[in-house]
Amino acid sequence: MVVPPPSISWHLERLLETGVGSDVTFSVEDGEFQAHTLVVNERAPVAAWLDAFADGSVVYVSFGTQHALSPEQAACVADALAQSSAAFVWAARTLTVLSEGFEAAMASRVMVIRGWAPQVEILRHSFAGAAEAPSSSRRSSSSP
Repeated sequence: MVVPPPSISWHLERLLETGVGSDVTFSVEDGEFQAHTLVVNERAPVAAWLDAFADGSVVYVSFGTQHALSPEQAACVADALAQSSAAFVWAARTLTVLSEGFEAAMASRVMVIRGWAPQVEILRHSFAGAAEAPSSSRRSSSSP
């Protein structure tokens, strides 16, 4: 018996491109995006985690998909975040190396998301007090 290669990614991509069967619309800046409740609900762990914090109290950290932090750079960022009193969501690339035990030690106030992160959902959440990304400086969530 020959098992065909998986094609779920192709099917999901078609759903996202065409909007067929979408039941939710997100308005972001000057665009609208169709989505599917089942897909949105899969991201609920991030939203549920964020709900535990006061509005404006969590920092979002992301260096994008175009830049890979060296282990030394990742250690510096992790050390700075650990020394702060802020809770934070760090959208890290899959291969970003963090010191052993960092995530466990910081579990009460850190969520590290490896790979793709639902950035729009995270930044639209009421927790957002600041965001740090390569193309922006620290900014309030009320900034344009």
